[in-house]
Amino acid sequence: LFIINYFFLFDTIKSTFDNINIITYLLIIVLICDMLSSRLMHVIRLLERPFYYLTVSCVNVLSSISLNIYFIKYLNFGLYGAILALVFTVILQLFLLMPILIMHTKISYFNYRLLKKMLAFSSPFLPASIFFILIELSDRWMLGWLSSLENVGLYSVGYKIGAIVLLLVRAFNLNWQPFYLKHTNNHRQFESIGTKSIISMIYITTLLSILWPLILKIQINNYYLIGEQFWDGGVIIPIISISYIFYGIFILQMPSIYLKNKQHWVPYFWGIGFLFNFVGNCIFIPKYGFLGASLATLLSYFVMALLLIYKNKSWLPIQYRTQPIFTITCMSVLAYSLSQIYSNTLMIIICPYLIFGISYIYYIQKKL
Repeated sequence: LFIINYFFLFDTIKSTFDNINIITYLLIIVLICDMLSSRLMHVIRLLERPFYYLTVSCVNVLSSISLNIYFIKYLNFGLYGAILALVFTVILQLFLLMPILIMHTKISYFNYRLLKKMLAFSSPFLPASIFFILIELSDRWMLGWLSSLENVGLYSVGYKIGAIVLLLVRAFNLNWQPFYLKHTNNHRQFESIGTKSIISMIYITTLLSILWPLILKIQINNYYLIGEQFWDGGVIIPIISISYIFYGIFILQMPSIYLKNKQHWVPYFWGIGFLFNFVGNCIFIPKYGFLGASLATLLSYFVMALLLIYKNKSWLPIQYRTQPIFTITCMSVLAYSLSQIYSNTLMIIICPYLIFGISYIYYIQKKL
């Protein structure tokens, strides 16, 4: 990926910088450090050291922001400053991870047969990753093609807020993967964790779906966080949030892929998801604009979750508790419906739902 990107950007970089060799070396440093750091971050996950992981991640973000401000704003280095900030950030991150590298890396650990097995196992995930990127980005491309750039802007704003649920799913998955790889036979616990996670996702999605008109109007120093011209894009937030509930269910059903060696099915799941996303965009965007693009996203993740659940009936059945999920769903639908009818009194509706949701999640945590 580095070579391909560098090839396409070569002319731009060459026209911007006099000494292109320096930029080449800097980018190679970034590539090497980032590659090593990403592997070491996976080791931290397997070692179940969340505070170490969180510390490194926070330092990475803070150093990146600080160095970009320093090099670009104060030193006025422009693009060169952004590259320098990236170089120093990845070096700092690797430095923080050096204890893991020293303690858990030995030449004697190298096993060529194991490496071959790992490469064979991981190869289907490459096309799956490409399909994932296509699902995440194709809706914007197709909106610009089938609709207008204005709709792309509105869609992007609503999508980013709705994707808060995606951030939560990804954060959960950081611990979920190491957990089920270590507890391979604890299927009852998979079901309990899955039920709790689905209930939590429904609760957070409902809060987001009710409160988005207030979120869009947040002001900082008398300036709106999101411009008024983008507020219409908020209508897709509930749809995008629900889409990522189904993506979360897909993640919850993933243990069978790793524990039963079904990795060759992964490109089919993501490929079918992309197919439904593409066809859905072609059908819905001309009729409903950016709202249609969100419906296509919902359709793709729903189909993927449904397919994996169906296959898991024979691979690794994971049965969730339907009664608590049904209860939180009914209460969420009721709260959302009331918020649409009585939109001027959101706080009166949201307060009882907040109390109910927190109490119910606490009750489920104790019961299951």
